[in-house]
Amino acid sequence: MRQRFNIFMKGLSLIVFTLLLFLSVQGGSPGATEPIKIGVVLSITGRGGFLGTPEKEAITVVVEGVNRQGGLFGRPIELFFEDDQSNPTNSAIAATKLIRDKRVSCLIGSSLVVGTMAIVPICEQEEVPQIAPAPITIPLKKWIFCVPVTDYRLGQRMLNFAVETFGAK
Repeated sequence: MRQRFNIFMKGLSLIVFTLLLFLSVQGGSPGATEPIKIGVVLSITGRGGFLGTPEKEAITVVVEGVNRQGGLFGRPIELFFEDDQSNPTNSAIAATKLIRDKRVSCLIGSSLVVGTMAIVPICEQEEVPQIAPAPITIPLKKWIFCVPVTDYRLGQRMLNFAVETFGAK
């Protein structure tokens, strides 16, 4: 269990690192002090709550650490969380709200594949980068960044687990 948690934390750290790298390439004035706004759509409740709750905690811990060290280029990171309740329609509504009302620089989400896929066209239309934590495999898209292990690699791991643990043939 501890090993799975460590892998999960590394994955979320990679997500946040990718996001921070993207924002650093985007640049901005060095003297700017306004926060970098990041929207996060997660399945905190509903059937995906077992994913969204620890994702929220991990993202919060990583960003708090970055902010304690002075932020990114001297700018603090401000997180805006939305719970999609494990519903793809809510994912789309939450993404639109974060992009248009909160004016986020980028979006992380959603916890589930269906929620992530609901957000993709919105981020493309609004030209806002999306970091997809769900294991999706989609064609290369300009505004979408997939960072987790895909189903192809995950399937092999699951098969090995079944054979080694349960003696499946």
